Amino acid sequence: MFEVMERQGRARIGRLHTSHGILETPVFLPVATKAVVKTLTPAEAWEAGCRGVIVNALHLYRRGMDRIRRAGGIHAFMGWPGVVVSDSGGFQS
Repeated sequence: MFEVMERQGRARIGRLHTSHGILETPVFLPVATKAVVKTLTPAEAWEAGCRGVIVNALHLYRRGMDRIRRAGGIHAFMGWPGVVVSDSGGFQS
């Protein structure tokens, strides 16, 4: 659910509520293309204030969905407690 907190013209500030946390917008999401944020461990990214990451579905699919399922899902596979959003990766296929 997206909760609008403030509006100014067509711009808005809000909160995106998910089952893995709340993201306040606008928000910066580090890219974890292959389920890893380069140069930071999940703990370091969390400590730096990152509450969400963006992954690439095509790269994850190529790594093997069975590996992700066996790990217990994308959060367990990545060791990431926060929000995970994905793009399709379709522009790379």
